[in-house]
Amino acid sequence: MEETCTKYSNHGVQLTLEEAHGGDNVTEKNTPIAGIVRRVVRDEGREPYVVTTAESFQEGSITFSLNPQVWSEDRDPEPSSEVIMTKLEKRRNGWRALSARFRTPQD
Repeated sequence: MEETCTKYSNHGVQLTLEEAHGGDNVTEKNTPIAGIVRRVVRDEGREPYVVTTAESFQEGSITFSLNPQVWSEDRDPEPSSEVIMTKLEKRRNGWRALSARFRTPQD
């Protein structure tokens, strides 16, 4: 059985000992993740962003910016839109995708 330790932040996150000591995939995940848009947030004074959840991703929600460098579509997603997110990065407040697009039949 693999040993684990707990890293404390805003939420307790279980890590293997290798991850806790700087192993791979601690702060970045490159596997594409299919998610469902839950909210599109447009707060004044902040860049618009999207909150998603994914059944295959058990580490909480994933957000991404609607900045054209991140969101590669001509129109914005809506709640219940299916999206593909890549280049996930762990941030202080959770996971952020650095690239996102609508899910297509080819996915």
